[in-house]
Amino acid sequence: MTAIDATGVRALEDVAAQLRASERTALFCGALEQPKAILVSSGFPEKFGAGNFCPHVDAALERATVINSGSPEGMKAYVA
Repeated sequence: MTAIDATGVRALEDVAAQLRASERTALFCGALEQPKAILVSSGFPEKFGAGNFCPHVDAALERATVINSGSPEGMKAYVA
């Protein structure tokens, strides 16, 4: 996405919360500057785990591997 507003942030929060409620994790990667700044200023990373915001798809795949491994490290950056 190239831009996001409060409605978009709310939609992403809803999806991430639904995933969390079903014991799944949302991973976000490759955010452009404007959407990233809006998400950070809204507190989104703190709510859903800063470790779940990855700079690129390879990092997101690595994060998914850690989460799916069942290790304590997998949940380290996840905020309940």
